Amino acid sequence: MERFKFSIVIFLIISFFTFAEELKGRFIATAIDSIDPNTKQIYTQYKYFIQTLDNQLISVEFESNSVPKPKINGMYIFTGEYNNSYFLIKGYKQLDISNQYVEPYTNNKTGVQRILVAMFNYQDDQTDPRFNLTDVQNYLELNTTSSEKFYKENSYNQVNDFLVNYLQNTSGGSPSNDWFTLPNNISYYGSDTNLLLNDSIKTIDPLVDFTQYDRLIFIYNKIDGASWWGLGTIGKWSIQTDEGNLYLSVVWINANQVSPASYLSTLFSHELGHNFEFSHASSYYCSTSSYLPKNLIDPLYRDCSNYEEYGDRTDTMGWGKEHFSTIWKFSAGWLSYSQIIDVNTSGVYSLTPVEDSSNLLVKM
Repeated sequence: MERFKFSIVIFLIISFFTFAEELKGRFIATAIDSIDPNTKQIYTQYKYFIQTLDNQLISVEFESNSVPKPKINGMYIFTGEYNNSYFLIKGYKQLDISNQYVEPYTNNKTGVQRILVAMFNYQDDQTDPRFNLTDVQNYLELNTTSSEKFYKENSYNQVNDFLVNYLQNTSGGSPSNDWFTLPNNISYYGSDTNLLLNDSIKTIDPLVDFTQYDRLIFIYNKIDGASWWGLGTIGKWSIQTDEGNLYLSVVWINANQVSPASYLSTLFSHELGHNFEFSHASSYYCSTSSYLPKNLIDPLYRDCSNYEEYGDRTDTMGWGKEHFSTIWKFSAGWLSYSQIIDVNTSGVYSLTPVEDSSNLLVKM
């Protein structure tokens, strides 16, 4: 009997090691921004992936919500198991890449932003979403409230230009040359943004040298089964093109949901903010007097009962249309250390509004 029990223990141990799997790669994410059609409230969903060393994109979930998420765009060894359509992460550790070549991750947040804009529809659905490439150019670059002007002002002209190519279908698109038609029907893609991204790249690859761009904005006349307006990669992803694997950020716009079209300027600014690795501007309300939550920068770490994902109504990464918060400006390199003061003693300290372009204190 004892020998039988011992055999069972050995079998269980072997089974555990047999089914536990290991993946190596970069931890990446998208932020999906939606509006509830009934309440009109904005809500968000983060989707996480492992981009393996051979450039496979694998959807992931975590075994426990109490486990802190890895740093986005960091390289890790993940342990877990496959569960239907995703990999269930049970643990992870930093990946030592000193003995292997991995393309260095870069994400330029100053200087010229080289952007490619392209619009797509489907073999069986070419519904006109009520705006065209000219409208997109106005909201992205030309209007007084355009995204380009917003980024120049926010960065104190350290983002000094949007260099944008609005790609047209010279072979004749439908309903106009503004549109490229994807190779499959709309139901084939559903709301799978990775399928959309892959076929969008393949559709325009013969016309585009992707080495000439940092950021992609892909607009779809509609996305089947999706209620969200837009989503953006958190930082850049390694994307396969005819020019090789390149680090590019991506914005997906679900044009059918964007109403009125004038909201595009704020939507572009918000989703590009994710591309600049900005999270949402959230709010916490802690009922305990004089208590601050443990982490104000990580929107996934919640230890207060009242939390709003978009709760900051004075920030474009929240519910507002105003300047980005100093925490994001500093992370982008738009603020210097001389504009930040560490407060170690009681006293009176003066701060300048963050919208001010002077080189004065803006954060403590």
